[in-house]
Amino acid sequence: QLLTIRDLPDTRTQGEWLHFSAVWLGQDNFGRDYDACLTLTGPETVQSCQPLAPGWATSQWQPPALVRARYSWQMPPFLAPGDYELSLQVVTDGEAVDTAVTLGQLAIQPLPRSYDAPAPAKPLTVTWPAGIRLHGYDLQSDETSLALTLHWQAANRLDASYKFFVHLQDPDSGALVAQTDYVPRDWTYPTTFW
Repeated sequence: QLLTIRDLPDTRTQGEWLHFSAVWLGQDNFGRDYDACLTLTGPETVQSCQPLAPGWATSQWQPPALVRARYSWQMPPFLAPGDYELSLQVVTDGEAVDTAVTLGQLAIQPLPRSYDAPAPAKPLTVTWPAGIRLHGYDLQSDETSLALTLHWQAANRLDASYKFFVHLQDPDSGALVAQTDYVPRDWTYPTTFW
């Protein structure tokens, strides 16, 4: 039995995580494992199914079990923006146990994306087979730091999340002075969002 829903936000952005919790009361020995299927219905319909209580299978509950479950669902990065209804349905072996329960409304906001051609200080034209293009870079430095901005473009949607490696080498010896590897925008904008 679903007792309450907590911390359910009313807006998310494409690609952002939806986190909320539910409190369940298990009054019977289930003897099987149940899943919670979360469905967003609006301009599109998308679904994510996960264990009813992640980390604690319902087959292990001892009645009367009072269980707090935490759910996490990353919104698809290209989910159509708009107003959605979020519902939850209990499922076992792919079959619905009961009717879906409406949890609330969720507005999906568009992820800010730029389609303008970049104007880097140091233009380049490098294209990788996946369809990633490097148009150039900006470089700023002072006595103690070096700031590098890379200007990327996706020629098509990317199925993989790529990381980028930047190495700074001593021009005389070739020795590695510094390095970094990252997902664009400080790990917040994976290439699968492009």
